[in-house]
Amino acid sequence: DPGVAGEVPAAIRTRAAAGLRVDHVSIRSSGGFGVAAMDTAAFSASSRALTIEGSQGEGAVYLADVNAAETLPEGRFVGNVRDDIVLAATHRVLRNESTLRSPGQSVRYRLRRAARWMVQGVASPRLVLAPGVTLAFEDDASLEVGVELPGSLVAEGDPRVGPVRFVAAEAPARAASWGAVVLGAQADVAHGDHRALGLGVVSRVGGGSPARQGRAEGDDCRCGRTSHRGARYQT
Repeated sequence: DPGVAGEVPAAIRTRAAAGLRVDHVSIRSSGGFGVAAMDTAAFSASSRALTIEGSQGEGAVYLADVNAAETLPEGRFVGNVRDDIVLAATHRVLRNESTLRSPGQSVRYRLRRAARWMVQGVASPRLVLAPGVTLAFEDDASLEVGVELPGSLVAEGDPRVGPVRFVAAEAPARAASWGAVVLGAQADVAHGDHRALGLGVVSRVGGGSPARQGRAEGDDCRCGRTSHRGARYQT
């Protein structure tokens, strides 16, 4: 439905607060996104086996609410003009603990231009980026953790699966083309028995030299149980 003025073009566009349920659904050759979840819409917990290929838009899936990213069902999202899960972040504050898993080797989560993904709240929400996840940033986009209220981030790669990667959305990347991963004064360091921030086998791609706090080795930051309050990872 790419021709509706003011709407995000997609084969399926939903505002279902209860969640869109897909079960062995294939979407091929959409003129826009395969699926666009508007406002606070997300996928239902019972969704599975979603295939999107041949889409001609900005990506395979569009998510307005960052909280919907965790609900992306397993499936196949390759063979599109852009194999991206686009995070518009019009609803930008992560409310609860959320885990992003890799949707495929060549598939990225892409944060739109000037978007701010904020991980913070009175309940100290936590964002977990699983091994193999790539978070791509358009110009001036940023991920901000614990800046005004408590929040935490876990980004731990696995040599057998792949690193967690923070990259510029466009290649080749321009110097300082995207904003930053910002760890504010209220970014949690410890969360139960876990590290609130464990940048193990993390790859950073883009121009410029990141400002760091803690121990780093080249482009792969393997930080231990050290304080990262106020740290700023930026290209």
